[in-house]
Amino acid sequence: MSVGPEAQFNQAFALLRAGRAAEALALAQRLLPKHAGNAAVNHLLAMAHLAENRPGQAEYFAQRATELTPRDGSAWSTLGAALNALKKLPQAERAFARATELKPDNPGAWAGLGTARAMLRDNPGAREAFDRALALAPSHFDARVNAARLTLDSGRPELAGAHVRALEAAVPERDTSPAALTTRLLACTTLNYDPDCAVETIAQVHRRLGSAFARAFPARPLEARASKGSPLRVGLMSPDLRVHSCSFFVEPLLAHHDPARVELFAYHTSDLADAVTARLRALLPEGHFREVHTLSDDALTDLIRADGIDVLIDLAGCTVGHRLGVLARRAAPIQATYLGYPNTTGLPTVDYRLVDALTDPPGAADELCTESLVRLAPCFLCFVPPRDAPAPAPPDERAPITFASFNRLPKVNDRALALWSRVLHATPGSRLMLKSVGLDAPSLRDDLLARLEALGIARDRVELAPATATPAEHLALYARVHVALDTFPYNGTTTTCDTLHMGVPVVTLASPEPRHAARVGLSLLTAAGLPELVARTPDEFVSIASGLAQDRARILDYRARLRAQLAASPLGDARRFAERFFGAVLTLKRPSERETSP
Repeated sequence: MSVGPEAQFNQAFALLRAGRAAEALALAQRLLPKHAGNAAVNHLLAMAHLAENRPGQAEYFAQRATELTPRDGSAWSTLGAALNALKKLPQAERAFARATELKPDNPGAWAGLGTARAMLRDNPGAREAFDRALALAPSHFDARVNAARLTLDSGRPELAGAHVRALEAAVPERDTSPAALTTRLLACTTLNYDPDCAVETIAQVHRRLGSAFARAFPARPLEARASKGSPLRVGLMSPDLRVHSCSFFVEPLLAHHDPARVELFAYHTSDLADAVTARLRALLPEGHFREVHTLSDDALTDLIRADGIDVLIDLAGCTVGHRLGVLARRAAPIQATYLGYPNTTGLPTVDYRLVDALTDPPGAADELCTESLVRLAPCFLCFVPPRDAPAPAPPDERAPITFASFNRLPKVNDRALALWSRVLHATPGSRLMLKSVGLDAPSLRDDLLARLEALGIARDRVELAPATATPAEHLALYARVHVALDTFPYNGTTTTCDTLHMGVPVVTLASPEPRHAARVGLSLLTAAGLPELVARTPDEFVSIASGLAQDRARILDYRARLRAQLAASPLGDARRFAERFFGAVLTLKRPSERETSP
């Protein structure tokens, strides 16, 4: 290239590195007509398109770059990233493998290879690639994040938590790009699963990230408006108003709010909609259920303000699909979070978090949250059971005692396995059944069986069941279960309610710490009238579970009465729960009013 084009190229590359991808792309495109055969220009265009979330165009230019310079490992790595984004996973793996052959000291190529292998469910290969990346660059962002995700999904939350803590220790505070902050927020959710992570550490990480998020997306001035009086306008914002565990707990609010006191709106932020979405939409007046997934955070903030929402209640927290950017911008005078996430958001613009006195004991729990805690009594949840659930069926009287957990694999940590193995040792002839998405992967099955074998549980005493095709098939499996064992420190929620609805008793271990996720089982079982199934120590957990398993008459009694008992309890009384919930919401004050209240 002549001096002029070279200067343009360098300027475009500098813009790209500075995060100004759109400007870099525009400048690079001006070079293309005269330099279409230049590998560097093609590679630059590929990187710029990728940064602008145009993986199809990125693939084209990266492919051109590798054809022009077949031994350029960086170009192969960019091609792999584009193919990963397009979910062309076998091709992506081959591109990244070629990149690591040509440039074995490139941690990004190893991280990309690990990501491709993880999506191909080659967990051992993915772990090896991430280890190579982190050996080269211990603070590599993508390698840490994706290694954490891999180990969490593999049922190794302790390792996942260690990756996240290392990531947070290495990430500079100035790294506040929207993409980096969102990735870090989602990564920090891993800490809720980690039994080795102190509650104070989890709170500190959330506070730090929440503050960074608030600085990156500052609150917009909220114009004062005349009070409309009654009814209060309340908005529920969630990506999960569909076939999702959260929908079981949201439905009572939509179905039983009092229109004379509350005018309810729902903002569905996901592009996924189904029969559950349609059912929930039908519970609100025309135009009050809004599909908003195409709106930016600014546009959604404008819509919520135009709707005159007095109280905006977020149902996602820091989970996938969150719209914390809307909360950071202060879309409503009063903002709260509820249900979808078992911890503080860390955001200074979220005023309240709705919990109960058992999940979040007064005093210690308040100090861990940036929000003011509002405690619903007696429980913060109400459960609407699946419509297609089969009737509870007693287990075969000839079958061996079967303990089970149908919780997701990330909740199944080494401490839980060790405690469950003690239960099996205390119950001769018993078996353990675990069911989770991912358990059809041979590497995950072998790892889990090996961990249990090391605890003295022979492989023929363990059954690993993958996901079923339908919810009804999933629930039908409870007919083979005598006693369910809750996970910790991240208890089951929907799983526990499903289990009780199917007539199966659940034994939980309540944490003495003010750790919401580790005390949900205590809250649910207390509300359901089953305090005898709550253990306060590991020894008590073993005693309760083993003692119950050896009393078949008691198991049959639970099977016969639990469904009706759950429905008659506060957990099943949807109308009264909605009254309590919105009664609490009606008492919430604006931050300025709280500060001036005596």
